[in-house]
Order: sequence, then C-alpha cells, then structure tokens
Amino acid sequence: GDEDYNCGDELRRSVFKHFADALELLERSEVGCARRTLQSGHRDLLELTPESFCNPTDYEKQQVRRGKEMSLMCVSGPPLCGVILLDQMDSDQDDHFYVNFTIAFGALAVKLQEHNMAIEVFKLAMSNSTDFSPHRKIKVDFEFSVVAAKANLGCVYLILRQLDKAKENLECVLKSLERFKLEKNVGTLEVDIFAVQNNLSLVLQGQQNYIESIKLQNDLVSKAKHLQLPFRMVAAVHCNRAQLSLELEDPVKALNELQELKSLSEILDDENGMPLEFICSKICLVYLLMKEVALAEEIAVKLSLSPSFSFFLPSASSSWLPSPSSLTLSSLSASLSSSSSSSSSSS
Repeated sequence: GDEDYNCGDELRRSVFKHFADALELLERSEVGCARRTLQSGHRDLLELTPESFCNPTDYEKQQVRRGKEMSLMCVSGPPLCGVILLDQMDSDQDDHFYVNFTIAFGALAVKLQEHNMAIEVFKLAMSNSTDFSPHRKIKVDFEFSVVAAKANLGCVYLILRQLDKAKENLECVLKSLERFKLEKNVGTLEVDIFAVQNNLSLVLQGQQNYIESIKLQNDLVSKAKHLQLPFRMVAAVHCNRAQLSLELEDPVKALNELQELKSLSEILDDENGMPLEFICSKICLVYLLMKEVALAEEIAVKLSLSPSFSFFLPSASSSWLPSPSSLTLSSLSASLSSSSSSSSSSS
C-alpha cells in the first residue's frame, strides 16, 4: 500500500511501484505484462539521479532483496543457462543503494529478456557510482559496484552474441577483481572471479576457440571443489560443459554432465535448483542425437504431462544445440512421432 512509501519523490515512488509490480507479475508467469510494467519503471528510472535514492526505506530495501532473489540468485533460464550475473559487495549499505537497485533492476530486465533495457540500466550503475565519501573502504566498494555492473553488461552482450564486446568487458572485470583480491583480501572475491571466468569460457566457446574454452572449464571444475559455490554457479558449469560436448559432437559426455546436474538438482529440490523439466528436455534431445529413440520417447511422454513444461521449451532462437542439428522441441516431437510410427509400421 501507499503507506509503505514515506518518500517524497513521486518518480522514485513510481519506479519502485513498477519494479514491485513486475516482480509480482513474473511470479504469476505473466511475462508480457511484467515486461510492459518494467518498461514504465525504466522510463522513470532514467529521469532520476543517484542522489534521488538516498535514505532508502525498509520497503524499498526489501523489494531490492526480493528482486535479487528472483533474478540474480536463481539459475538463469534460456536462452543462455550458463551465464552467471554478479551481485555487489556489502549490498546492504545505504550508500550503495542506487547501484544496488540498478543491478537488481538490470537483472530483472535480463530475466524478462529485455536486453537493451538491461544494457542501459547496467550502464547507469556504472556511470553514476560517484564517490560520495572520502573513506577509502567505501571508495573500493564503489569501484567494486561498478565492476559488478560491468560484469553484468558483459553477460548481456554474451547473451546477444556480441562476443567482442562481451570479452572486452569481462576481461576488464577480471583484472579489477584480481587487483581487489590483492588489495582487500576478501574471500568472496574468489567466487566472483569464478563467475567471470565461467562467462569468459562461454565467450571462447562462442568464438569456437574450443581448446581454450575446455582448458578454462577444466580449471573451473577443479576450482569448484574448493570453493563454497552457490548451486546456480555449479549448474552453469555443468550446462556449459554439456553444451560444449554437444558442439564437439560428443553426446555421451554431454549426457554425463546433464545426468550429474539432474542428480544435484534433485538433492537440492528447492526453488534455487534448476527446473528438472528443463534438464530432462536437454537429456531427451541428447538421447535423440544418440539415436536412442526409445529412451528419448520415455522422457518426452513424462514431460508432456508436466504442467510447467512449456515454459522450458528452448525457443527457436535458443543457441543450446549445435546449429547443424538445429533441434528444438517442436522438431523433437515431430521426430518422435515419425520414428514411433515408422517403428510400429516396420514391426
């Protein structure tokens, strides 16, 4: 209700109302309405300056936390499931509230596949992190906030397949994080470095630099054993390795990665896990590539009974499978029905 906002600024109030409404709509899977609502919020956000965000209310902070839980902390969905967005350090400090909000807003835009909006919003976070404070600690944190926004900008370029821009942003971020690690000695930076290296492995893969991509992914797997990583990051690495194996025409290896991901996700069984329908749809496609039609069919039948299944269908634009096979689930069902009819006619 309106009593939640005791902040005078009409525009700021409007931005938060649209942001909160978009989250609400997304939760109800009303994606089209969520997009339009966020677009209205974006127009208002562009009118505001970082100074308009001082003294955030508890309600506003709560909305930002909620936005991050829904857009940043979970496994990212299609088209690129292996991309990892960054959050910023010390994100509860009021000094950083503008950057904090723009990162949450940009992440929600990515989730709703409003990529151009996400680019604009992450650029806002980068350009407006002026150093309000003389304290050195806060200065480095502001620098870090800019780095988190820049890393996320690199992710959007990656999703859009603008690989040179993605690489430039991500490599720059990696240098900054390595420097912060020396300066600040912060443990969590290792996890951020892991995320950025994961995204860089996708850039290399996109550029068909498979040798370097495999090398980086192998490093990530051994790193993952020693780091306390959130599931979304572990899932991303498995997804990416499966995808790379498919591109290199090694479906058996892809299947191993996906089955490991499936068992990890089942153990977790929480809303931060990866939807099993999604993983199973991938396994189904891999079985088809291996000509294991009966196994694929068994999964496809189970999937068709699942109410949430349609949400996870790779779209035609999804770059998940190697282009020569250009398999999407619509072609999957067609090939299944044709193969089952041919097998029954042959018998």
